[in-house]
This record gives sequence, structure tokens and C-alpha cells, in this order.
Amino acid sequence: MENIIIFGDSHTRSYKNKKNIFPFFLGAGKEYNLFKHNIQKIEKKIDSFFSKYPNNYSQTLFCLNFGEPNCRYLLNNDWHIFSNIKIKQWKEIQIVNKNDEILCLVENYEKIITTMKKYTNNIVIITPTTAFFPSYNYMTYFNTLLKSKYGDMVIDIYNEIAQPSLFNIKKYDKIECKKSLLNNDIEYDPIHLNNNVVDIFIDILNRKQILSQKFYTLINESFKFKVNYKFNSNLI
Repeated sequence: MENIIIFGDSHTRSYKNKKNIFPFFLGAGKEYNLFKHNIQKIEKKIDSFFSKYPNNYSQTLFCLNFGEPNCRYLLNNDWHIFSNIKIKQWKEIQIVNKNDEILCLVENYEKIITTMKKYTNNIVIITPTTAFFPSYNYMTYFNTLLKSKYGDMVIDIYNEIAQPSLFNIKKYDKIECKKSLLNNDIEYDPIHLNNNVVDIFIDILNRKQILSQKFYTLINESFKFKVNYKFNSNLI
């Protein structure tokens, strides 16, 4: 593959600032996610992309990056749990069994993949990631099911970076101290990773022998996507 296009929630922004990688931030995770009632929104965005940007994508790897907001929401039915619950209360969050709900999320991915296959078979799924340690149990189970169902289609970044034994206490803006699943050189905020994750991502793709040498040397001049400068990503 010579180019990479990523469709997803706000986590896609971590993959910007690398030539030949084009992240498309479809919208806020509370609206574009794997809950059944939101899948159609994602499908419409994908259809819109291929309608708006007709091109030869035979050497383009398409990546799907969804799931973190769902796992976080299941903790306490709260999209902003990382800021609404203080650190002393985190230990009081009861991690109840949500296996059935998480299984549904993984199954719902199939609909997005089916939509993508109308246009291309060059599809992979990036495991969702987070720096928010209360999400660890749900996220780990989600990614285990993801790999079980979709096999080699899954690019498992999460397994390479999550370090639950290294809960670092740190300050972030005006929010109280947070604990992180990651070392500080890869964390952007309590939820997202910074651009350092790109090197890990590319390393995995190279191990799988997915990228061609042209990925590093060729600039595809035909890819003229609109840019969302506010969110450091591309626009559909």
C-alpha cells in the first residue's frame, strides 16, 4: 500500500502530521460510534467520501478507528466521565459485567465493513486506544473480541502500548490528577494519544508487510482532500 486513509472519531487526529496518512475525523464520538443507532451516520459519511472524492484507491489502505467512546460510556453512562468524576471516586466505579453490550459493539462493526466493501477490500481495523485507566477492562475485552471476529484485519496498537502496571499520576489542565495507562511520551490528554503513536502504527504495518516503499517516497498529488485545521484532520 502507498497511502493510508483513516475514518474514525476524535482518535484519528493522533495520526496526522505524516505524509501519505490522511485521517478523517467524522465527528464527535458520542455521535459517531458503534452503538446501533449511530452506525448509519458512519455509513453515510463513508458513502459521501467516495462520492465526493472519486479516485483510484487500489494502493490505499483504509483504516477504521472506532470503539473507545463506547467503552468509556459503558463505565457510567457518561461521555465525559474523565472530567465529571474526581480521581477519589474512580475506585468507587463499579465495573459491572457488560460483556453482552460489548459483543454487540463488535458485531455492529460488520455493518461498517460491509459499507466499505462496496468500494474497496483494502480494509483494516485499528484497535481503539485510551489513556484512561478505568476503561482498561472494557477496552481489553472489546479488543479481544475484535481480534477473535476479524482476525488479520485488526491492527492491534492497544496491546503494544497499554501498560496497566504503570499508572502514572499527572496533572492535566484544570482537571484533577489523572491516572494514565500510558507513559507520558505517547499521551496527549486523559483520553487521546499524541502523534508518537504513528511510529508504532507504521511499525506494525511493516511487520505485516502491508506498506510498499512508495509509501515513504511517493506523494500522491491526486489526493486533494479538504482540511479541518481546527481539528488537525481531513474533511468529508
